Amino acid sequence: MANAFDRVGLPYLMVVLKKFSFSKEIIEVIQACITDPWIAPLINRRPSDFFERSRKKNRREITITGLQISKGIKRIKHSLFIDGTLLLGVASSIISRRFKKVLENILQVSGGLLNNTNCRIYGWNTSPRTIQRISKILEISIQERWTHFFYIELSISKENLKIELWNKQIEKMKEKIQKWGMMWLNMASNIILIKALLMALPIYQYATILAPASTHKKMELIVRGFLWQGGKQENKKFSLVKWEQVTLPYDKGGLSIRLSGLMNAALGIKIIWRIITCKDSWWKKL
Repeated sequence: MANAFDRVGLPYLMVVLKKFSFSKEIIEVIQACITDPWIAPLINRRPSDFFERSRKKNRREITITGLQISKGIKRIKHSLFIDGTLLLGVASSIISRRFKKVLENILQVSGGLLNNTNCRIYGWNTSPRTIQRISKILEISIQERWTHFFYIELSISKENLKIELWNKQIEKMKEKIQKWGMMWLNMASNIILIKALLMALPIYQYATILAPASTHKKMELIVRGFLWQGGKQENKKFSLVKWEQVTLPYDKGGLSIRLSGLMNAALGIKIIWRIITCKDSWWKKL
């Protein structure tokens, strides 16, 4: 979704605030600030003439049958997170037209705009003719050949890919370090960047997928190189302290840099803990 704030439907926004249990007073203040205001945009740092902004709205209802992953488990038809939407359905013209109506309704009610350049159709066990027909109905391009794709930094694949799923994260780490190579950074700065950014890049995949040992080794080599050499990778420097010592807590003489493999395992154990302790839910039953 190309969901700039100026596209959000105001009645839709009020309903969302109520659903999230915002107090009546806060909702009234927000509503007073954004309902039928007169605005004067700055042009060359000077306010233009005031004018009243206007909006439109519409609402309908429709249902769609999603995919049933297992018997006795509620069907899944969509996933929404930030500005990314994943729609799941049987590959047919009927379901595609229903999805089309739902998308149109959402855009009309919320005032949103579909970012078609970033939208793709992925199909499996489906004939090219059917996929082409679906693409024409939804007006969304087809991803012809694919093994996996990323949805909010998480990989969805047709096969059990291992090392390939982590190449994107490794490249991101290298790109960050290359950019930092243009800056003059001291050891303290390197440590902060490692903890706050480098080790945080793969956190979403760590939460759901167990990475191969070789991937953890590559990531740790990248981090070790940046710690001692900074972003200027052409200046080769020796490691002054063993990596095992660097990763120890502060009170044991280390720098408290987390190990990639332990982070991955800890987040995986967190999911197991939630399965054991949380209430009945769709994902737990699945």
